[in-house]
Amino acid sequence: MLPLSTAPLAYVVGTVTLPPPPPPKKTATMAPNMSLFSVNAILLLSTDDRSRILTKYYAPPHHPLHSSSHSGANPYPTVKEQKAFEKGLMEKTNKQSSDIILYDGKVVVFKMEGDVMMYVVGGGEENEVLLFGAVLALRDSLAILLKYVYSPSRCIPPSPSAWPACYQYGRRDAR
Repeated sequence: MLPLSTAPLAYVVGTVTLPPPPPPKKTATMAPNMSLFSVNAILLLSTDDRSRILTKYYAPPHHPLHSSSHSGANPYPTVKEQKAFEKGLMEKTNKQSSDIILYDGKVVVFKMEGDVMMYVVGGGEENEVLLFGAVLALRDSLAILLKYVYSPSRCIPPSPSAWPACYQYGRRDAR
């Protein structure tokens, strides 16, 4: 038996030599471009007349640290460009059987509930599972607020800033 100081990469316990422990497993690390600004837009559109119910476009307030190009900036800064994007998106997803598509270089996940189409839009390199979780959370929270009755008339708030607070016990407050 070798003395303790010369035992190569093994542990000596009494008269038994044990193999070395396995190397530590690599833990999953977050992607360098993952941030709170993974969602570029949340859209609620009516399937009846293809109108906007509620739309919110997001952009990070600063350039990400780990990217050379600033892809998180809002590519649709004007209402005209936003409506054109939404019209094309509605045409593309109107008869789709899947819930995830790549449209205009963006990952778009969507759910249709009643007469309302819910979209969550992320960058082209975003994790679609994360975005799909966001659209499911949106659907479930609206289901609780609206008592599982989706219609464009129930989703329209008095003003966009009052949207989270405009429903009380599943009923729409009076305007």
